Amino acid sequence: METRTKHMRACSQKIKDLISPAANLRGQHQRVERDALLERVNSVAHAVGQQLSAGDAVGILSENSLDWVIADLGLQCLPLTVIPIPGFFTATQILHLLESRNIKAILAPRGHHLALLKEWRLTTQIAGLDTLGLYLSPESAASGHTTSKYQKVTFTSGSTAQPKGICLTADQQWAVAKSLQSALEPQRLVRHLVMLPLSVLLENLAGVYTGLLMGAEVVVFPLSETGLSGSSAFDASKAIALIRSSETQSVILLPQMLKDITTHLESSADSLPNLRFIAVGGGKVPPTLIQRARAIGLPVYEGYGLSETASVVALNLPHGDLVGSVGQPLPHLRVTIANDGEILISTSQEWAQQHHLDLPTETVASGDLGQLDSDGFLHVTGRKKNQLITSFGRNVSPEWPEALLISCDAIAQAFVYGESRSKLAALIVPQDPDTAREVIAQAVDKANLQLPDYAQIDSWHVLEEPFSPANGMLTLNGRMKRDAITSRYLSSDPMTRT
Repeated sequence: METRTKHMRACSQKIKDLISPAANLRGQHQRVERDALLERVNSVAHAVGQQLSAGDAVGILSENSLDWVIADLGLQCLPLTVIPIPGFFTATQILHLLESRNIKAILAPRGHHLALLKEWRLTTQIAGLDTLGLYLSPESAASGHTTSKYQKVTFTSGSTAQPKGICLTADQQWAVAKSLQSALEPQRLVRHLVMLPLSVLLENLAGVYTGLLMGAEVVVFPLSETGLSGSSAFDASKAIALIRSSETQSVILLPQMLKDITTHLESSADSLPNLRFIAVGGGKVPPTLIQRARAIGLPVYEGYGLSETASVVALNLPHGDLVGSVGQPLPHLRVTIANDGEILISTSQEWAQQHHLDLPTETVASGDLGQLDSDGFLHVTGRKKNQLITSFGRNVSPEWPEALLISCDAIAQAFVYGESRSKLAALIVPQDPDTAREVIAQAVDKANLQLPDYAQIDSWHVLEEPFSPANGMLTLNGRMKRDAITSRYLSSDPMTRT
């Protein structure tokens, strides 16, 4: 008990030192200043610490809220492993997490209607939290404890009943936030609006942690208020209205969100003059989309990251920008390119020592192909395992023609394939289900004009259902699950010649 108390005091002091005196949280109905935030964080740590033991795993299963942020920070003060559970996971996937990670407790809304927690015992109200309660597993008393050096396990995909988890230390997470704080300091951003699920590492670290370090106001609304509905529907007009009314200066968007917002603004009289910085990542962003967005005044900058390295690896910035690249690596990382073109990522131990953080020394093989130019900008050309070899021996990264296809207004999503074929083919999801076939054909022709003959799309098929996390075709960050798409759609060739 004494050891745990010392750990809690040390981590509580660390959280206090990390959160700027100027920082605060704002939700739909309240604003929490820094001192009150720290008080609530400590209350959560004390209350949860009374119920759990060192080494226990605890989940967070909740909609975006101030409570989510406070709970996440409070749990960092305890020797526990925290597992944010994506809201779009099915009951089967959640059950897998509970069993495989030996989760002893879950913070979830009191009075919820989750059947999977019906046998779990709700403890008394957790001080510091308005809406979340701590549910204890019926097996928690009998099961043993497994001490882990990892503070958080983040899940990157939901395409199977056994989603993949990435283990991270607290220092790894705060290293990203500190590095982003340094990179973004010249922008003097004072208000950030959370637009992505907090269970997504990108928003959790690059949005909330970085905002609190910078002394910004972090605005947190339920996802439904940001325009997101379910796992893949997005209402751009609703998002624009919230960005405007909250007078936010920064947001993080996925590529499809940026495309929808840009298209809406191009066809309306709306504008977003308060925005100073829009980070976009989670998937390939066509350079033409960046250019379109900037043409209507959106300060958009593409970035790149991996969950294995605690999210953001590289980012374009106003003082260091090259459209078509994903920016320069953040200060705490070293990026090199292997002989076969794979992007390799390691930590700058000099930076880690300077900031008193204990970071991994091993190099992470990203699985992505790319190159660094003479000015240090990173260019990502595709996934190593996705590279196609046509029957004529030509190597093609499918992300290349895919990016050109989705840069066309008529096409929302595209999946290119053609391993061992003489010509490439594509599965296409139109922006509007009622889009005429002729319009799609024109868009494909437009993309082909920008490609050499061996990378052009020879045949294509229109899908009625979009790729989404809900149907297992996308990761949480919006990346296509190519194996799942191939298994579902290409076990027999559905292609129609154009």
